[in-house]
Amino acid sequence: MIKQGYKCNYITVISDERKYKGTSISYLCQCKCGNTKYVQDNVIRYGRIQDCGCGLYSLDMAKKDYIGKKYNLLTILDCFRKEYQGRNRIFARCQCDCGEIYENNLTEIKNGHIKSCGCLKRFDFERDYKNKVFHDIKVLDLIELGKTPTDSIVKCKCHCGTIFTSRLIDLIKKNRYIVGCHKCNNGTTPLFNIKKKYELHDADIKTILYSIKSRCLYPNRKDSKWYYDKNIKICDEWLNNSNLFVKWAKENGYKKGLTIDRIDPNGNYCPENCRWVDMYTQNNNHSNSKKYLYEGEMLTLAEISRKTNINYRTLLGRINRGMTIEDALSMPINRRHYGKVCLLQPQSVSGQNQ
Repeated sequence: MIKQGYKCNYITVISDERKYKGTSISYLCQCKCGNTKYVQDNVIRYGRIQDCGCGLYSLDMAKKDYIGKKYNLLTILDCFRKEYQGRNRIFARCQCDCGEIYENNLTEIKNGHIKSCGCLKRFDFERDYKNKVFHDIKVLDLIELGKTPTDSIVKCKCHCGTIFTSRLIDLIKKNRYIVGCHKCNNGTTPLFNIKKKYELHDADIKTILYSIKSRCLYPNRKDSKWYYDKNIKICDEWLNNSNLFVKWAKENGYKKGLTIDRIDPNGNYCPENCRWVDMYTQNNNHSNSKKYLYEGEMLTLAEISRKTNINYRTLLGRINRGMTIEDALSMPINRRHYGKVCLLQPQSVSGQNQ
């Protein structure tokens, strides 16, 4: 039995009266912050509780252990609790070596994830980048500090004497985003030449070629019955030299979003039998696509549906019930419009009069 006045960290038992819940016994306790709550006897006896949940104990321990200590450039002045990322965490108020007062998560400060109030980045810029020349462009001054020194916006001076602004990382790497000052480009191109969304890349085209090789050469793929088992080959020109495939693709209308399609579905992959088409044309050119005669052309059911404006599933259902394509197209369509049934006139079919 635990007597009144027994203490466990910031919890004090204020009543000898025991509360029973099943086989557990609880005592009424009071926290140092003033809150009262019932706590199980074994939790109190073995010191498994610090406070009522207010966090006062951990805050006091943090103040005792960390105030006055220095981590990198930050000296901890005080500790306090703050809501952060949905939880009540301990923050530290620090003074940086540069004189600034800075607040942040105590755990990140003592673990070394945060080393300064942010001035360390400025020190790195002053030391490593200011007045240095990158690809005939001199860095003059810092305009806006980014998350990292290389993300900062800086004032630059071109070799022709023009002063302009740029991202520091664009100057260092001389990447595709920067083209120089407006005078060097005669005012015809902007300062930042942003990469176009649909710019062609050889790597994208070579990925398509790799997929073709995989379909034709490997028998363990799930779709091998349509390629390897049917003895579909890839020409030696493309098989042995990917650059020739890239050249053919660019000269024959390759664009982002198009797919390679064999004109004869049973033929091989070669320049004479391949073209670049969209997915709609690709799906209608499968070797297993069933075609019907409509207005003198052999078309798939999806193509006929588009031309006649009749729902594809409606046509498919009628064909599956044994109807001919002429009957499926000429049969009236019942559509309900605001509760009324509207019978449409039969569609015109090749070889028939309306």
